[in-house]
Amino acid sequence: MTNNTYRVAHLADVHLGATPYNLKWRADDILSSLEKTVERIIEDRADLVVVAGDFFDKPKPDNKTIADAIKTVRPLVEHGIPIVFAYGEHDYPKMRDSVAVEILAEALQEKVYAPPRTVIQRTPHKRLKIANLDQYVIRIHDMLILVSPFFLGSPNTRKKVLLEDVYPRYQHLSEQHTGPVIHVAHLTLEHVFPHGDIRIPLDRMPIASYTALGHLHWRIIDSKAEKPYAYPGSLEPLKKGEVVRRQNECLSGFLMVDINSKGELESINLECLEGARSQLIVESKPPEIRTRIRTILQQRNLLGKRPEPLVYLTVKIPTGSRTPSNLGDIISSLERELGVKIVPKIEKSEGPAPLLSFGEQVGGVLDVKAILMRLLGVSGEKGALLADEVLELKNRLLEGDKTKIEEAIKSILRFADLVEAAYTRRR
Repeated sequence: MTNNTYRVAHLADVHLGATPYNLKWRADDILSSLEKTVERIIEDRADLVVVAGDFFDKPKPDNKTIADAIKTVRPLVEHGIPIVFAYGEHDYPKMRDSVAVEILAEALQEKVYAPPRTVIQRTPHKRLKIANLDQYVIRIHDMLILVSPFFLGSPNTRKKVLLEDVYPRYQHLSEQHTGPVIHVAHLTLEHVFPHGDIRIPLDRMPIASYTALGHLHWRIIDSKAEKPYAYPGSLEPLKKGEVVRRQNECLSGFLMVDINSKGELESINLECLEGARSQLIVESKPPEIRTRIRTILQQRNLLGKRPEPLVYLTVKIPTGSRTPSNLGDIISSLERELGVKIVPKIEKSEGPAPLLSFGEQVGGVLDVKAILMRLLGVSGEKGALLADEVLELKNRLLEGDKTKIEEAIKSILRFADLVEAAYTRRR
């Protein structure tokens, strides 16, 4: 606590152990982002960490994932920073198995709070009630943390239990408390995303200094609402859509929330982190894939960067054209050549067929230079050099740097005789 202000780090949807698009190395990216998050939380001297569900991607992750979690989270405990977990649909098992978050809490013991499995009872009036709700109420310093229970059941049943049993009881506790109140829940607010499985009206939630939410993988912050809330989004972007939504902000990060001792919210700040690897969105027609990816890598100074940038590539195939049968080989070759990881998607698009066909290839890769030499009617070493300079001019035009464009044109003029001959033939 600094200057009578509590600092609360808010994480959600870490999905530790996940392998998006079945890419097993992405699990290491997520772990790397979590490691950086823990380091930043310690540097920022947080007083509390809340994880609003889906810390793990599966309720029963493999032993390595659990061991990695224990090793990564332990420094928080060693620095005296308590951690409160809520459950999400990925954390909570369908059978009566041990919960991975509980295993994590048991291994670290001190200052790690993982609510037990929810116990549901039916009252004499046939209403459903959370029998062990007191175990979801946590007091740390003079902060009151109210964790929304997660349990299996239909969305309507879960919503009804929250609105009719849990939140009225939490409202009573909140009204009695004089310090900061933090509500942690893994669900969807009705006005934010009306198509979610459990849609809760914000005005039916208990009064809190701050409501720390999880479930949505994009960031939403509303510090001005009558009941201030935020979704930090997934810690590390897991899918292309999450990268698209974060084009104008940092890819990886969490929220740092300041609440004073009177329970008044002071600020909600996005703590940006350098992600495990750069992630790019690229759209291109088949003949331009190499040039397009290379140009973007150059513009962002990512050529040769390690770990390899991740490229979400949408290959635009004009309507009526066939998808190249060797597209997979082409992409694999580009990954090796440009030092990237590519997640491809084929998309049909309107428009004329590309000028250049996939018929001319070398080692499964489109040999644009050979096609260009054929179109120019040049051959030999000198013809190959001219083709290189023309391709270089195209790259410079895409970059839009006037000086470099002029330099590329001057280089082409060194082959004036070949250019003139090509022009004459085209006439």
